[in-house]
Amino acid sequence: AREGGALYLQGVNAKIDGFTSTSSHALVDGGAIYIRQGGDNANISRANITGSSAANSGGAIYIYGNNAYISDSFITDSEAKASSGFISNNFGGAVYIRGTDAKVGATIVDARAYDGGAIYIRQGGDNAIIFNSNISDCTVTDKGGAIYIHGVHASVINSSVANSSAKSLSGYNNNNIGGAVYIIS
Repeated sequence: AREGGALYLQGVNAKIDGFTSTSSHALVDGGAIYIRQGGDNANISRANITGSSAANSGGAIYIYGNNAYISDSFITDSEAKASSGFISNNFGGAVYIRGTDAKVGATIVDARAYDGGAIYIRQGGDNAIIFNSNISDCTVTDKGGAIYIHGVHASVINSSVANSSAKSLSGYNNNNIGGAVYIIS
């Protein structure tokens, strides 16, 4: 699929509960789930996604909308990676959100991207909250080994990050910032 390797949704108030996906791939965005522009109030709970990838952004989940809410979900072995390798538009190895007031509570293991190894919340991601999350073994070649948030009033609450790094293929350089978390306003 071009977008949403397993599931493509358009519209407001989308609710996904108990969704499972294995080995889903997208040619562009949203390796497993893609929620299109205007997807305000998307709610994903109890998702279990394994082995997903997108050639652009959102290795497992891509949401374009305000008030996105992800909870009690498990994502493992996901990546946002072009066929030529990690390039500067590969964001969110597991989760990519473009919108304000996003809330993410998930266990994410082994996710990879250029920026935001596990979670990437795009510029304008004001009031983002990462809560009750356990993130481990995530890598990026630029910024935010586990979490990258571009917005004001961002919070990481009751969460842990382990074994995550920001390291280019040739080693560390001046752009490798936020091995665990990178937040910019």
